[in-house]
Amino acid sequence: MKNISFQEAERLLTGRLMGIYGIGQGRKAAGVLLPAIFRDFRKVLKDHEGEETSETYKSEDRKAEIILTGIRLAGKSSLTRIVFNGLEIEI
Repeated sequence: MKNISFQEAERLLTGRLMGIYGIGQGRKAAGVLLPAIFRDFRKVLKDHEGEETSETYKSEDRKAEIILTGIRLAGKSSLTRIVFNGLEIEI
């Protein structure tokens, strides 16, 4: 199973958000949206230790939909799949 760190996922998703909103607005959206999404998803993974779990997040304006899939094993969380606006991001 491939996995990706939250830091690397943030870099990839920031690029996708800049593609939708433009460079400046995309970085701003990423700076607000991604920390909140990752914080919530880490809590979801903690509540489902040992299970692969998915969660869907949408921006307020509905221009961006992010589906995160991950697992928490031995106290460490990792992402195993990211879908952005219906397209899987290769990890």
